[in-house]
Amino acid sequence: MESKYKYSFVIPCYNATESDFRRCLDYIKNQTIESYEVICVDDASLVDTPQIAKEYGFKYIRHDVNKHNGGARNTGIRAAIGDYIIFCNSDDYFEYDTVEQIDKVNNGEDMIIVGFSTFGEDKRYEKKNRFVPTEETTPNISKYNWNGEAMHVVKRQFLLDNSLFELENVPVADRDWTLRLEALKPTYAFVPDKALYNYQFGHEGAIMTDIMNGNIVSNLTNPEHYEKVDKNIDLLIYEHSIPQIGGNTTSLTNFVKHMYKKFNITVLYKSCDLNRLQILHKYARCIMYKGQDLETDLLIWNSSWGFYPRTIKSKKKPIQMLHANYQEVYDMCGFRYNEFTPNTKHVAVSQHVSDVFKGMYNIDSEVMYNMLDPDVKVDKVLRLITATRLTPKKGLDRIIRFAEELKKRNKKYLWFIYGKGHDQETINRISTIENIILMPVSYDLSHYMADAHYLIHLSDTEGDPYCTKEALQVNTPCLTTSYPATYEQITDGENGYILDFDLFENGTEKQWDAAIKKIYTKIPVFKYKSKDKALEKKWVTDILGEPVGDIRDIVNEPIDMTEYKPIKQPRNTNTNPNVTLVVPLKTFTKDGRSFLKGKPSFLNNNEVEYLKGLKYI
Repeated sequence: MESKYKYSFVIPCYNATESDFRRCLDYIKNQTIESYEVICVDDASLVDTPQIAKEYGFKYIRHDVNKHNGGARNTGIRAAIGDYIIFCNSDDYFEYDTVEQIDKVNNGEDMIIVGFSTFGEDKRYEKKNRFVPTEETTPNISKYNWNGEAMHVVKRQFLLDNSLFELENVPVADRDWTLRLEALKPTYAFVPDKALYNYQFGHEGAIMTDIMNGNIVSNLTNPEHYEKVDKNIDLLIYEHSIPQIGGNTTSLTNFVKHMYKKFNITVLYKSCDLNRLQILHKYARCIMYKGQDLETDLLIWNSSWGFYPRTIKSKKKPIQMLHANYQEVYDMCGFRYNEFTPNTKHVAVSQHVSDVFKGMYNIDSEVMYNMLDPDVKVDKVLRLITATRLTPKKGLDRIIRFAEELKKRNKKYLWFIYGKGHDQETINRISTIENIILMPVSYDLSHYMADAHYLIHLSDTEGDPYCTKEALQVNTPCLTTSYPATYEQITDGENGYILDFDLFENGTEKQWDAAIKKIYTKIPVFKYKSKDKALEKKWVTDILGEPVGDIRDIVNEPIDMTEYKPIKQPRNTNTNPNVTLVVPLKTFTKDGRSFLKGKPSFLNNNEVEYLKGLKYI
């Protein structure tokens, strides 16, 4: 079915200034020709500016969590219905005749390349037509270090067919995306003679400003594993289905990481999890198999469960990977291996797999153990604990905000939260946060507190909170909000850190950076000094008075569980003789009022008599 629009503008927006964003939208709104849609993706902004898009009648989508520009662009690609995608940053703008100029040269190519100018408050950055594409400079403009998505107007179906999505949750993904796009060798045209995109440089908060100032290192600045090097040979690896996790998936990923500098690797797949695809994209060309003819120097069948493509030609005999105990596979599902191509070399991941395979099929295989991740590095993982009632006054929203700020900075942590509450909507939101584990109420958490790096208590207010004192007792520092009583327990930097309420409400990125950096790098170490003996003595001497006589033995009769009622009834402060406090035996509704089973409620005496007759109370 033909698309309603020929072009889709996709604008990721995070904390843009109103003036910049309106300029961006005004230029798009007033294009000289129509046949386009506009999609604004609000990447969990802390300000309301992105919602201005609604005033213009543009499509507005909001992320619940920040995914950076790459994640916002991916959302826009999936939501778009236009034939071509035009990316635009919210603080930049396209010329009024952009769609017209692109359409003039567009004859159905995979992409259209456009040029750009630069501008900024600092006049050093102002340059009209800084880059205008020519026959000599296209299509691989990355070699001139021009990597912006806005310079590439790409056919939406081409992006989808090649899973050409951007890396998410990284500050800068443009170079990686550009190199992967160019490696696919798309057909192209370009707009000559003038630049269409206006790129703003040098203003505070812009990612390019941070890169130029050395605050962010652009990812994948070395394109060597995207470009074909003459001395290398092509290696194609086929995996029918690549899930997010699994032994084969991990083995494939680690193999590619080890080999990408030695071979031009292509990973061919029938289906692939998007998260895994983003990882593989960093090291290999990744293509969805749709029956296309392919030639390669070397070929690896990474799985052996059938579904072999018949349109691949390899100059050397293929390699069949053996990842499993084939006898157990046969016992479970009746699968028997059939050699797909003659003269296949077989490689087993363990001696056991090799021996079983030899016994079943009388085929020899070479043992090559799976390789580990060469890029692995161990970041500090904070163990966090919270013990509190799960109510708004205990800082549920702050728990969510703190977890979001940790995720933005890719910080590793495990956060165990012990408690219960009635704000089920917020509790459900917390339960979906990846590294938070909700635990039931426990009356002895001392061992777990002692094992944690911090106890976190983000309450609105407290008198003399026990959870923080219990953590300090086992020498575990605390992170608390700045309610007044905390200063009587916590000395900032010595036995914990006090996070100002304003940090959660109006904190800037720099303030959060500083707070989280010290939390991770400067965990307080201290020895708790108990005041309980002195308090005990003061109670006796100043409050209660010295005891006189003998202390009686404590003798309690066993609790009769048949008389025990788990419902704790509230103190009856009712002084109205015509009203009675009752505990319903069933949930029911009377005269528009709802009464819950087991929940104490006040009823007038007439209601009591009526409901007794129904055996509801």
